[in-house]
Amino acid sequence: MAGINECTRHYLVKRLTTDPEWDIYEKNTNKIDRKKSRLQDEYKQHLVDYFDESLGPLRETAVGEFIFKECNLSIKKATRHPEPQNNPDKLWLRQEWSKTEINFINNCIFIDESAFDINMRPSTARLSRGTPAVIITPLTKAASYTTLGAISSMGVANIEIQVLVSPKK
Repeated sequence: MAGINECTRHYLVKRLTTDPEWDIYEKNTNKIDRKKSRLQDEYKQHLVDYFDESLGPLRETAVGEFIFKECNLSIKKATRHPEPQNNPDKLWLRQEWSKTEINFINNCIFIDESAFDINMRPSTARLSRGTPAVIITPLTKAASYTTLGAISSMGVANIEIQVLVSPKK
């Protein structure tokens, strides 16, 4: 019946009949008989502040469980934004350029560059719940591989892949 084990069904029916105010969807943790935490509030706040500043990854261990349950932090998939991407000056320049009256369908060839991500940071970060995981990464000057592509309304004009060689020291 509904994919629930028979013993579990009996337990749930018995619990609902004896305690009608019991919320079946509430997380069942033993909050009454739980040991008092040895970590004081100032240390909890220090951990929360530390993870807000560093955004580093953490393996699921006893410390990870403590941070998740007690400090109310969660692991999220991080979104990286290069530093200059959200610069107010760049945003203003993009907005001014978009106001120009250019016929994009017939008169433009779009050139784009894609580079290998040198930062190589984990794709997750620990943050307090409800906070988006956005990491501002420093802009790097060199890329290992660069792909240049030019497209127009008529199709792909050119594609080129360059392997950048670092100078020997």
